[in-house]
Amino acid sequence: MGANIEDTLVKLIRLIANICTDEQYMQTVLSSCGKDLIRDYMTHMISALERKKIAKSEEFILNAVSCSTNLLFYDASSSENELFTQSLRLRIFNATKMYILETSNEELQIEAVRVLSNLSRHSALCEHFVSDKSFVEALIVILDHTLRELVFYTIGIIINITMHEGPRL
Repeated sequence: MGANIEDTLVKLIRLIANICTDEQYMQTVLSSCGKDLIRDYMTHMISALERKKIAKSEEFILNAVSCSTNLLFYDASSSENELFTQSLRLRIFNATKMYILETSNEELQIEAVRVLSNLSRHSALCEHFVSDKSFVEALIVILDHTLRELVFYTIGIIINITMHEGPRL
């Protein structure tokens, strides 16, 4: 993808991420026909994220992860209010989990942990979290980080995991 196209996509993703911070507007979108559009958008964005490399597309990755955080806020854990499918959540998890340790960009690390924190509201996904030993080890490493915000969201993930019956067993 050319640099100009990727720059334009970054701006569009950033715009959508900012729009998602208006809760009243998003509730209006979700109550109308917007769920399918948001689901399709997230699917395409995660597909692009899965193909990107941090060395070449750090800004794109940061903005896509940030936008994912904002969209996942609306993905309630109750079945009648779910926005995304379990398979899409799993793709989001797999696409973002590496950014908590594989980059020195603290802003990207925080956004990745925020995505994972939002995902940790879903019990079935938490079962996957605890079965992924490298992910659990990464959470433990982060607890020793000097960046408070990163540690704070990581503790939130751990608390959310323990709130679900299945992952505790």
